[in-house]
Amino acid sequence: MVKLVGREAYVRWMDDHVIGVNSEAQGLRVLAAMQDSLASLYLTPNAKKSLVLSLAEAKIHFHLDTNADLDGLESKVATRAARRVALVRELTRAWRLALQNEGKGQWEQIQSRIYRLAGITKARFLRRRAISDLLQNPSLAERISGYMRCSGSAAEYLRFTNSVIAHRHQIHKDVPLLLLESLLRAETRGYTARRILRMAEGVLTDVLQGRRDELFAAPACLLILRFGARRDLSHLRPCFRDRRRTLPSRLIRAAAIVFASGGRKEFSDVRRSAASLLLNPLGLMVRLVLKIMRFTEVPDRYKVRLNARWDPVSNKYYLDMRMLLAARLLALNRKKAVKLWLKSWALKLRKEKMSAFDRRLLARLIR
Repeated sequence: MVKLVGREAYVRWMDDHVIGVNSEAQGLRVLAAMQDSLASLYLTPNAKKSLVLSLAEAKIHFHLDTNADLDGLESKVATRAARRVALVRELTRAWRLALQNEGKGQWEQIQSRIYRLAGITKARFLRRRAISDLLQNPSLAERISGYMRCSGSAAEYLRFTNSVIAHRHQIHKDVPLLLLESLLRAETRGYTARRILRMAEGVLTDVLQGRRDELFAAPACLLILRFGARRDLSHLRPCFRDRRRTLPSRLIRAAAIVFASGGRKEFSDVRRSAASLLLNPLGLMVRLVLKIMRFTEVPDRYKVRLNARWDPVSNKYYLDMRMLLAARLLALNRKKAVKLWLKSWALKLRKEKMSAFDRRLLARLIR
């Protein structure tokens, strides 16, 4: 392609190719040559992304003005060069500019960037259209759910989640799953926490009775761990001990490993169930926990699992529940070297920019 159009006219980034030409006819010839070149590698160009655009059309298609404004906003957010109110005002102006070309070109990328910045600045002007945007573009579900979680209270986010799941136009199985996963980053106590807990228990019951896919088992079990007390782990017992029906393997593993993390007594309960029921998924899980309990020191391959995660929407580190579960399983080990390492790990993690809610989760682990 460089031989065809010249080095100055050809730019490539990963699998994206941008080529400068003098006319539409030349652009079509270049597209044909690109197709032939890719065919030699048994590939085909993306028909949706393969376009011949004038400079004016490219400006609209790539939303160059809006992207420039958003680049400046992201720089101010990163350097904390402006107050939140000023950032929200500037973001609102950028959004109004972007709406002039709504639905054109790479509109989804613009929506994704603006939803992220609105979540960081806690701007609420997108909340009214969040559900319609999500239903129209399910690929934005993760970004929109992060925005709704960060720009409002946990009770508001729970209402949003229930509204999307119950919406008659919501037909995608992965969207409710993603919203349930996003609840694992919600931070609340009291009445709203109990509502999330009841919701998770209802999801588990649906998986148990075959009304939901078994993929929902893992986030539901982790929600019980996040928002429940130790006594609430008892709701997980039927998910790996029910002998009246054939249980999904994902449900067995998720419920058993979360229940076992409650302590040695709970792990012994899981171990007895594995011995009596001879369930393969449960037996493998027991062997995994026994191996963790035999560690004389924490291996490096296990340490890499216990790093704080970065949330691009809340713009801070958070305590991932799967990471916390791995730490809880490690806490079953009574070796002195392991206990000392776990304590120092928790103290180091507390120095990160974490919320008070996550600090309480860590405190529960160490205690």
